[in-house]
Amino acid sequence: MATNVTMPKLGLTMETGKIVEWKVAQGGEVQQGAILLVVETEKITYEVEAPASGLLNIIVKAEEEVPVAALIAQIAADKAELDSLAAGGGAPAAAAPASAAPAPAAAAAPAQAAAPAAAQAPARAPGERVKASPLAKKLAEEADIDISLIVGTGPDGRIVKEDVENYLASNKVRISPVAKKMADAAGLDLAAIKGSGVNGKIMKEDVEKAIAAAKQAPAAAAAPEKKAAEAPAMASGDRMEKLTSMRKVIARKMLQSCNEAAMAYMTYEIDATAIQDFREKILKSAEKKHGVRVTITDFMLKLTAMALRQHPVINTRWVEGQGILFLDEINVGMAMAIKTGLVVPVIKATDKKTIIEIAKDRTALIDKGRGGKLGPNEMTGGTFTVSAMGMFGTDVFTAIINQPENAILGVGTIKDKPVVVKGQIVIRPMMNLSLTYDHRTIDGADAGRFMQTLKEYMEDPMMTLA
Repeated sequence: MATNVTMPKLGLTMETGKIVEWKVAQGGEVQQGAILLVVETEKITYEVEAPASGLLNIIVKAEEEVPVAALIAQIAADKAELDSLAAGGGAPAAAAPASAAPAPAAAAAPAQAAAPAAAQAPARAPGERVKASPLAKKLAEEADIDISLIVGTGPDGRIVKEDVENYLASNKVRISPVAKKMADAAGLDLAAIKGSGVNGKIMKEDVEKAIAAAKQAPAAAAAPEKKAAEAPAMASGDRMEKLTSMRKVIARKMLQSCNEAAMAYMTYEIDATAIQDFREKILKSAEKKHGVRVTITDFMLKLTAMALRQHPVINTRWVEGQGILFLDEINVGMAMAIKTGLVVPVIKATDKKTIIEIAKDRTALIDKGRGGKLGPNEMTGGTFTVSAMGMFGTDVFTAIINQPENAILGVGTIKDKPVVVKGQIVIRPMMNLSLTYDHRTIDGADAGRFMQTLKEYMEDPMMTLA
């Protein structure tokens, strides 16, 4: 029986993935646990291991982008089964019902067009009974979702607990069955519709309003977008570099953050003398005992987390139409440039870890990032981000908030400057910290108190970390 290979879900927010490279050619031999393909998401490039051994039948070619859970390949048990699958004559194991819509990215291959996409809900006749376990039904009822929209992976397409949990993780939009049918028929983007029901659930009336608004929108509104897509005139020597999936998402998220958040900025100058001295005192012993080289960034991450614990309003999220979500966990992300773009790996429970533990985590995350090995666990759960540009000699800069967080800290370089200390001009190592914060949630006074605390911690780390 063939084994399905589907687009993995690498994080709660992942909706689609791009196949960068197949490590095994069509019909090639696959070993379970070996790297089968490379997938690119909005956050990372990830190597996917083969779930079984056998012969590979590729359904979705490299450079194609498909939804999460869509069928992308099959691993046949033997040559006869491979030939049958390649000819379109074999049904994949544990596949979605035959009535499911085909995976969009596979439509170009006629022999494979019938391959179902596990991410698509099965078409059911009106009044048809939905096969689901009692626990799955209970979870769906508690979450106020239509269980008929969920694809079952159990025997005979039965919906089980994991199917409901996966659906909830990848579908944040709540919508009534009638409203869903109307929206689909009208081709509306559910993410653009604001629900008026309980917990923001989209109702029939909300869809009717969206349809009416779409009809009233002038047709000319689409003209600028079409014009922007036209290829620019290129001179000799110019070159056009194709956008990667990561670059597209970075561009979208940065613009979205600028459009949605009421960004305000605040910069403090910090005397780094004490923190440099503290680092020098523990540097050799940390390397000798723990095999890790402690950096100023490690202190920055730790002290920022401690300041966040003192000022919880900075460690929050704005939830549109509902309120301000105060997060108990403090997980500090560190913005990191890699070859393909920008990633933000996260150090979990940063405030509870020692400087040595943070240094070890930072080193491991950097190594994984450079090697393209960052997984969803290292890339999710951040509550605040630190972006350091000191290595480029940058004095001061303001960063864009990493949504859905409410603030981000920009860290500049340490530079010797003349400053006045007790009436005397002396040379001190100084650095600038710039906070970008969402003014919808955080007032200037809140931001100022947080920065004052962080400045105190930075300029007296010995007492703070004691």
